[in-house]
Amino acid sequence: MLYKQIELILRYEYPKVWKQLFPLHYTYKNIITKKIKESCEFLACYEENEQVAIEFVEWFRTVPKDIKSSFELISLSFDELKERKKQGRNKKKNLTIQANALRRNFRRFIKLTYEDDIWQKQFDVDKQNSEKSYIIIPASNDIENGLSAYDVKQFNISRQIAINLDILGHLESFCNTYLSFKGFFLTLTLPQEFQNCSYEEAREEITKRWKRIKSSLKYRDILYLGVEVIELQKNETPHYHIQLWINPQYEQRLKLLIHKHFSNEAERFDKAVKTISDAIKIMKYCCKDKKKDNSKSYTSFIGLKKDIRARYNSLYHNKKYKELSDYRTYKANKIIHYKVSNYLLLLLIRGFSDDRLNSLSSRHPDKYYILTDKQNELVINIFEICNNEYYFKLNNNKIFIYNIFELYRSKYIYYIVICYIYYIFLLSLLYITKKVYARLVFDYQCDKSKGQPPPCSYI
Repeated sequence: MLYKQIELILRYEYPKVWKQLFPLHYTYKNIITKKIKESCEFLACYEENEQVAIEFVEWFRTVPKDIKSSFELISLSFDELKERKKQGRNKKKNLTIQANALRRNFRRFIKLTYEDDIWQKQFDVDKQNSEKSYIIIPASNDIENGLSAYDVKQFNISRQIAINLDILGHLESFCNTYLSFKGFFLTLTLPQEFQNCSYEEAREEITKRWKRIKSSLKYRDILYLGVEVIELQKNETPHYHIQLWINPQYEQRLKLLIHKHFSNEAERFDKAVKTISDAIKIMKYCCKDKKKDNSKSYTSFIGLKKDIRARYNSLYHNKKYKELSDYRTYKANKIIHYKVSNYLLLLLIRGFSDDRLNSLSSRHPDKYYILTDKQNELVINIFEICNNEYYFKLNNNKIFIYNIFELYRSKYIYYIVICYIYYIFLLSLLYITKKVYARLVFDYQCDKSKGQPPPCSYI
């Protein structure tokens, strides 16, 4: 059944309802009419169209006011939105993002998936064609072809994904090599009662629950590192994919906190909390839909500084960033271009939000996270590489040798010291030999001279 079959009944018998529904696009009107007819219980005293119209009015009374006020904006095409933005006073406001957000909330209310929303798909196609038609860098041979806005957008998304994957690889290496932490892959969803509310309310609720877990761990001074990705389910309800590394002795505490704040995951707890086998592969799975127009995937790192991506991108191009020294910039750039995960990188760029971890690469490290002999040896190695300073132990006393050149094994220092002393000896011998030879050849005495002899340029 189509909306046109009940439109006349609504127009004459329920004019206020018809007037409020008038801006809504016919695609959505037909979908709502079809859903109401499928769930309608027909009575013998009414005709089919009248019964559907009555049920339609009853449904309309349950629609929230914010959704009713959004009918006009969600029904505009992409070209119409562009014209409205040109004519509007507030040109900084992105009507496309606003319209997509309103359509998403409307779909959640009428229980319509993105795949079944024909109008949204047509909107996305028009937007993509508009981006492809806008040429930013024209080709040398053909002005009409070249690098379009769509190509630049996809390139920026790909670069952002690549940066996230690289940082995650270095973070995983640090957690496994130095901290010996255990990794968990968490999938956290909301209860059924939040499946029909607005996207903003659902996201606020799931963010609040996850923050409570992190606050409980932080209150007990438990170190945790990782990455969190918030995505949309099929019904566009936000849910979390989290890779978290934590000390194995706090594993049970973490599971209890998840069970407390996400009690709906009790039946599928084995699927909600898994052990990480390959962090990069999991991250690629989480970013699989990021290039799509309907993607609402947000990635943020746990335990790292907020500007970690800016730091990484700046050092990738060998540009100095804030407080980092030239040597750290050079060394970090070298490690990044090796394209191999290295636990030293995040220490070199001081990328942790906990200053006690960043201090591991300083001259006087904080010993809070130095608990084992292995960690002590790694800290020595970290200090040598991050500061370009090397030391060895002699009679349990540390002797520092500064900036000779890069050494990674203390046994070579003895050979370097001997060679350096021998080099100084040779220079001294050469100087003395030259001076004696010059005195034998040239005579500095001046007869009948009352003053000192004049300076000679050949000495």
